[in-house]
Amino acid sequence: MVKKLVIGAILLAVVAAIVWVASGQPRLSVSGEVQVTPTVLPAVQASDQVIADGRVVPVQSADLNLPTGGIVAKVLVEEGESVKAGQPLLQLESARQEATVAQAKAGVAQARAGVEQAEAGVTQAEAGVSRATARLEELRVGARPQEVAAAQASLDSAQAQLARVTQGARAEDIQAAQANVAAAQASLRQAQQGATEQQLIAARAELANAEAAVQVAQAAYDRVKGNADIGMRPESLQLQQATNNYNAAKARYDDLARGGTESAVSAAQAQVQQAQASLNALRAGARPAEISAAQAEIRRVQAQLELIQAGTRPETIAASEADVASAAA
Repeated sequence: MVKKLVIGAILLAVVAAIVWVASGQPRLSVSGEVQVTPTVLPAVQASDQVIADGRVVPVQSADLNLPTGGIVAKVLVEEGESVKAGQPLLQLESARQEATVAQAKAGVAQARAGVEQAEAGVTQAEAGVSRATARLEELRVGARPQEVAAAQASLDSAQAQLARVTQGARAEDIQAAQANVAAAQASLRQAQQGATEQQLIAARAELANAEAAVQVAQAAYDRVKGNADIGMRPESLQLQQATNNYNAAKARYDDLARGGTESAVSAAQAQVQQAQASLNALRAGARPAEISAAQAEIRRVQAQLELIQAGTRPETIAASEADVASAAA
């Protein structure tokens, strides 16, 4: 369109020049014929290029309003790039926002902890009230028959203990202690001498039987070991049990074959010493300290029985009521 206007303007200028030339020349008054030579103007070629100043402006513009302030960390579009509604244009640094979120979460966690602590305190207080109330009811009701019976049984037991201590050991108690000493000494001699031939024969037979049981269990296991549920089948359990029995039998046989070990002899000696100490204590009779302890136990149990039989005193009930009021507050 601009090119056509330029060409038209040039043609108009040429026509105007011709008219001016034709009208502006002085006219000569000549009689007769005048020879006129026409002047042919050269054709003017219009240029294809137009040089002009211009400015590109967007068809539509919009102001950027961010929901929060911050430092721009990254621009996501290039200058002059077409964008769509809702497309992210830039990204802000998130360190400050993350710190704010973390602080808010910490506040929430602290508040929750406070609530839980308060609830725990309420639960504990309610439990305290329940305990104090139950104790008060027990005091108001007084001693129950089973409590009196239990206290009486404790007193009877303490009196029987005192009688045994003061009367000394019975003949059957001494005989039992002597039998324990003899058995411990026999075990010590066996540990020192090692196993007898009969014991070794019995241990070898037990080991052979255990080995045969393992072979039978292994054969049964091999027949079904391809099944997917082999671990749940009885053949698997039977093989495990047979293996355990074999290991135990072999350990016993090895101990007997090695003879009396130092640890076995030491254990047997300790048993002899313990049995002998018990026998000596029975023969020596009760010591004064044991009699005093038995008498003190009788006094303690007797006082407890009398307290239960007498019932709860008013001052005790008053103190319990004060405990209930304090717990409820």
